[in-house]
Amino acid sequence: MSQAINPFTDEPIDNQSIVSHIKPREDLTDTTVAVRISQHNNPDDGSGVKFIEWDFLHNNAQDSEYQAIKPLIQGLWQNGYPLVDRREVISLQLLQAKLASASFPRTPKEKLDNLLLFIVSQQSEDGSSVSFSPTSLYKRLYFKSVAELAFYATALRDDGLVNFNPNNYDYYYLSLTHKGLLYAASLEQATAKSVLCFVAMSFDKAVNYLYTDAIKPALEATGFNAFRVDEHHPDAEQTINDAIIAGIKRSRFCIADFTQHKKGVYFEAGYALGRGMKVIYTCHSDEFKDSHFDTNHYPHIIYDTSEELRTRLIAKIEAWIKK
Repeated sequence: MSQAINPFTDEPIDNQSIVSHIKPREDLTDTTVAVRISQHNNPDDGSGVKFIEWDFLHNNAQDSEYQAIKPLIQGLWQNGYPLVDRREVISLQLLQAKLASASFPRTPKEKLDNLLLFIVSQQSEDGSSVSFSPTSLYKRLYFKSVAELAFYATALRDDGLVNFNPNNYDYYYLSLTHKGLLYAASLEQATAKSVLCFVAMSFDKAVNYLYTDAIKPALEATGFNAFRVDEHHPDAEQTINDAIIAGIKRSRFCIADFTQHKKGVYFEAGYALGRGMKVIYTCHSDEFKDSHFDTNHYPHIIYDTSEELRTRLIAKIEAWIKK
């Protein structure tokens, strides 16, 4: 079989690259894969994040089944969802399965609420104008196109929740109305009174003592209940990812312990932070040096023993969460 050509570069695909972990369509023998590694500069937050983009091709044409889910897959990726494990071979079937089990806004109401809460999170003060490029953010907000984002932004305007003029297609300028602020507050009110704390950490038995001897006792001492997803059994039709998202939404704050640096912990902490939730970052001193640059600039409780973690968590919760 001849080496596949990457149409983004017109060069042979390097077998040692991530492409070697991508599996062509099982039912199409002449399917190839195109991959591009590019620097993605988000003009809205100034970040420069590398994204790896791929396309499944058939007879040098884009695969229609993959194109149908591509924006949502990219949205999960841009939001830090642990989409593919290093040991997994990327295939269309795998991505379809990941999408089916992932939690993201699916219904019209969920899409409207997610967009409104995003606008709230970007305000410098209540009622201030929020601007962003729709072409850079529609995937991150789980819309399939700029047109769909415009449709929902217009719906928020028609419901009297935001001020929005859709005539400028390069940049959107939106501001919340008083009605919009009240509705956003109602969405957030349930978590403000919650006594739950979502605990994101490794489930490895080797570090479970951190939960039983430190995190859970610290929460109980300060009047909170721990929500760790492995202790809660999802409904029959609910996936583990659904349970994670639901647990975060029900919680007042999050404790994220990065010992062992599990991808799921990074995603859960990022999702909680994106919802405007307070996140307490912790990590064992032996492993903090290996923490990811996306999170290591946040203040962490760096500890040597479970007793030290318990004591410092109690002080942090009393001073920062219960104030």
